[in-house]
Amino acid sequence: GLAFGTIYVLLPAVSGLLFTEPIRIIPIPWIELTPYTEKILPAVATGIQFDLGLFFIGMVLPFWAVIGGLIGIIITFAANPFLYKHGILHRWHPGMETVETVFANNFDFYMSFSIGLGLAIGLIGIWYVAKSFRGEHAKHRESWSKLFEPPEGRGDINFWVSIAIYVFSTLAYVGMSLLLVPNFPWIFFLLYGFIYTPVISYITARMEGIAGQFVSLPLVREASFIAGAKFFGYQGIEIWYAPIPIHNYGEATVHFREIELTGTSIRGIIKAELVVFPVVMIASLLFSQFIWQLAPIPSSNYPYAQELWHLQALNTLLMQTSTLEGNSLFFQALSGPVVMGGISLGLVLYAILNSLGLPVLLVYGVVRGLGQSTPHGFILEVAGALIGRYFFQKKYGAMWRQYAPVLLAGFSCGMGLTGMFAMGCTLILKSLGKMAY
Repeated sequence: GLAFGTIYVLLPAVSGLLFTEPIRIIPIPWIELTPYTEKILPAVATGIQFDLGLFFIGMVLPFWAVIGGLIGIIITFAANPFLYKHGILHRWHPGMETVETVFANNFDFYMSFSIGLGLAIGLIGIWYVAKSFRGEHAKHRESWSKLFEPPEGRGDINFWVSIAIYVFSTLAYVGMSLLLVPNFPWIFFLLYGFIYTPVISYITARMEGIAGQFVSLPLVREASFIAGAKFFGYQGIEIWYAPIPIHNYGEATVHFREIELTGTSIRGIIKAELVVFPVVMIASLLFSQFIWQLAPIPSSNYPYAQELWHLQALNTLLMQTSTLEGNSLFFQALSGPVVMGGISLGLVLYAILNSLGLPVLLVYGVVRGLGQSTPHGFILEVAGALIGRYFFQKKYGAMWRQYAPVLLAGFSCGMGLTGMFAMGCTLILKSLGKMAY
């Protein structure tokens, strides 16, 4: 991590301070190949990303999820030229690079298709949850009275005090949202906080305990915003930035279990948060303001943001136009038949894999690959998955699954240290550069 970070992060940062142009041995964020492959693969974004962290991520991720992602990418490589030839991906034209290609394809086809795939995954998740309630696990369900009898010494807060804290904080969210977006129907805020959040949090907590699976219903937030615009007359984009009380606290049960296993008191965690929060908030505001003044963002000084921010902004605004008045870009891009096709494909893939006894994670991987994100990092990710499974796992056996996260953590630590050192050098030298003497 330190060695790679020195080349990938530190060298460009320091050389950019000393010379007119930074020295980048490894291109950031990727090598752009789309203009060179457009004749062979029209409407396909191609490139190579050399972030070594992706290699270690491939080792850690479930193998079949990575392979499923590769299958999804291969499908898009074959499907995009076909869709372009038949006029479906009609916004793409030769000369476009990765960001423009991905956005044009999203607008023409993949936004609707991804919505359908996401809904299919949501339906599969709901089916799993319903199955768990009817299966063997339902027989071993604990009594609700256990809520009022927490283990001694764990530092639990009284149950009713916890409920009161949740109600108060949720009402605060509702009040703040009403203050900021008074035209949006208030009933949605109450449904978010007192119906959806408790239900999805309970389901996720249960599935985390049974199968280690995080449950997320896709597009609930977006669908409610669109419903508010369509049926309640709301117009605007303020709601997309409002602090609405829609959360999924189910994953926190894993954290609480870790606290219990390590013998840490919950009250100690709360005290630590009370100390850390103001420090982090103040430091974040100060340093973010200072970093913002160092150079325009995005710019050549921040190459990753220069490429990715544009794509993220385009995709975000495409969705947010759904609550604007008139024939918005979102509804121009949305296609009902394509959404239904995505749902059907997702469910059929799941049914086939389930009937053949193949890993269901393949479905999630394929969905990820078909999501029309930038595919440039999949080469290293797949390489990491293959080497991890067919070399290291054979060498170290079942223990490899425990070693891989440690390797990723070590690499990330090294990268983080070089990143912090580079940032420190940048802050100091830029500060000196602004002084009169």
